[in-house]
Amino acid sequence: MISQPIYGSDQLPALLLHQEVTLLALSDEKGTIETGSWYAYVAAGAVLAELMRNDRVRIQSKDEAKARGTLFNRKPKLLVTDPKPLGEELADEWLSTIRSSEKQRDVEHWLSAIANSKNLKEHIADGLVELGILQRVEDKVLWVFNRVRFPEVASAPETAIRQRLEAAIFEDSLDVEAGTVILLSLVKGGEFLPKLFDKKKLKNRKKHIDRLIKGEQLGAATAQLIESIQVMIIAVAAAGAAAAASS
Repeated sequence: MISQPIYGSDQLPALLLHQEVTLLALSDEKGTIETGSWYAYVAAGAVLAELMRNDRVRIQSKDEAKARGTLFNRKPKLLVTDPKPLGEELADEWLSTIRSSEKQRDVEHWLSAIANSKNLKEHIADGLVELGILQRVEDKVLWVFNRVRFPEVASAPETAIRQRLEAAIFEDSLDVEAGTVILLSLVKGGEFLPKLFDKKKLKNRKKHIDRLIKGEQLGAATAQLIESIQVMIIAVAAAGAAAAASS
């Protein structure tokens, strides 16, 4: 077993949004995704949100997309504004991919591309293993199928994330740090919140959550990204329901 660092309250690692999303989505003990089938799209959105908040990419305005787009494709495109790496492998990989694309693509294209990329969860989780937060465990299901799990070995980072979300949701202040609002928007869009907090208590805070998400901290471009994630999730859910009905 590798030696794991013990994190104190003043020693927590600075995590990126997709790392935070993954910590919240994984079962602490089993190390498997426990938040349903939307994890991949929420994680993909978190990658793009991280690039946005670090001013590496931006979404075209509707007027800009209309002026520069073709007659049949005027959806706002995702553009690279600064190719400088963030220093995290997955985010830098997609920054490079978006920059080198032969065509400018819209947000939904990149959300789908990231969400459907091979071993997305493993790539993010392996970064958390390097930080000593998760442990990589390889085993078999039914003695036949290979499986990789990522149980938690250091609880302090996830506890801090949950405490930030809890304060944002259950305290009345709207003065919440932008990164926490973005994270709240992501997990709400992916229907993670009922897995994290009591459903009845969340219902009583719905108006406050909506006010936070619609506030200035989120920013127009990030709000557009969150909306795109929700559109993708609805589309995938509809396709799944149609497939089930026809089978």
